[in-house]
Amino acid sequence: MRLIDHIYSLYISQLTTHIDHTAEIQSSIESLGNEMTIPPLLSDCRQARNAHRKVWRKAIKDELAKRTLRKDHLAKQIEKYDAAGDTKSSRRIKILKRAEQSKLVYKQVAGARNLFQDAGIDHVLVPTNPEEDPKECQN
Repeated sequence: MRLIDHIYSLYISQLTTHIDHTAEIQSSIESLGNEMTIPPLLSDCRQARNAHRKVWRKAIKDELAKRTLRKDHLAKQIEKYDAAGDTKSSRRIKILKRAEQSKLVYKQVAGARNLFQDAGIDHVLVPTNPEEDPKECQN
């Protein structure tokens, strides 16, 4: 996706500054497998780049919300190291995975307590005895 945005930016730069980027644009398109066509008009090219950027931003936003790609990548790395018998690297990846999960939990708690803005939960009360009803607990 970055490469497509780069191609659009190069072409727009070529049209506006009259600096020849044809070789770089062509090699970038070839690395994509010649699957891309660039609109010849400047306004159409800008519209295509903006539309592409919207798709790109949405994909990034979805990934940040779900974090599925990162989780899948770490799981594959763990499987790869386990299959190779490299327990040290596998353990490091597992520790990294656990640390990222903990970081996310603390970030969500900070967001709930609203350390980033001016409104939200001021504090969280957790009962010391798990047997007690949290709504009726006094300590």
